[in-house]
Amino acid sequence: MNGYPAWPVSVHTGRNSFPHYAVIFSIRDQSYLVDPGYLLYSPLCLKEKGSDYGTNGVLDYELSKQNGVYTLYSLDSQNRKIRYTFTPQPVGDRLFIHHWIRSYDYISALVASRIVDNSILYINDDYVRFTDAHSVQKSYDIDKANRYLSQYFGFTQEEIDRARGILKIHTS
Repeated sequence: MNGYPAWPVSVHTGRNSFPHYAVIFSIRDQSYLVDPGYLLYSPLCLKEKGSDYGTNGVLDYELSKQNGVYTLYSLDSQNRKIRYTFTPQPVGDRLFIHHWIRSYDYISALVASRIVDNSILYINDDYVRFTDAHSVQKSYDIDKANRYLSQYFGFTQEEIDRARGILKIHTS
């Protein structure tokens, strides 16, 4: 990662879904966590004692260690929620590549997420969710999903339709 040692780690989300990975990197004998899948772009320090805190501009995060296991929490105005746990041991290249390739077998819908106007926008097919520090707004609306894929991600309707067509063939 930009010339610094970096490695994937498997995280445990508490769900029986496909494995999720985050990235640990090291600079000057200190390790840090980043996780684009959780929109956690600012590194959090893996401290031996105490916690490190960061934000993605919408949710705040806390990373702490207890009994050799790190826990990532999201913090909002009312809750402290466990997102996942992990140990910082690297996952072997073979296992990571295997899961990376197999992950394409589990893609059955267009999925996109990003930060928009102090909210996290998450789209999964026709499901649209905006999460901010105080509330969550959910809807099932294919037209809204298409509009947001265009407006916030830059896809044309033709590209969206083509991708949905490929996914339909792939999942049949």
